[in-house]
Amino acid sequence: MPSLTLLMLIVQVAIVLAAVITTLTRKPGDLRTRRSWVSLAVPMIVVAAASSGIADDHVADPYAEWLAMGAPILLGMGFAFALMAIREKRFTGEP
Repeated sequence: MPSLTLLMLIVQVAIVLAAVITTLTRKPGDLRTRRSWVSLAVPMIVVAAASSGIADDHVADPYAEWLAMGAPILLGMGFAFALMAIREKRFTGEP
C-alpha cells in the first residue's frame, strides 16, 4: 500500500496538470473563464494546506520533503488564480 505522502504528491501533480491544461485550452472571450479561475484557486489552496499538514506530520517519510516544497508553490498558484478571477470580474463589469 502506498504511503499517504506519495498519494498526496500524486494529487499535487494532478492539480498542477489540471491548471496547465485549463490555462492552455481556455478561450479568452468565454464567459466561464472567471469560474474556471475560481474553480482552480480553491482546490489549489486546499491541497496546499493539506500537503503542508501531511508533510509536517510525516517527517520520516521520504516524500515528505517533496510535499513540503510543493505546498508553497500550490499556494502561490492558488492566490494567482484568485487574483486573476478578481481582475476579470473587476474589469469586465459582469456579475
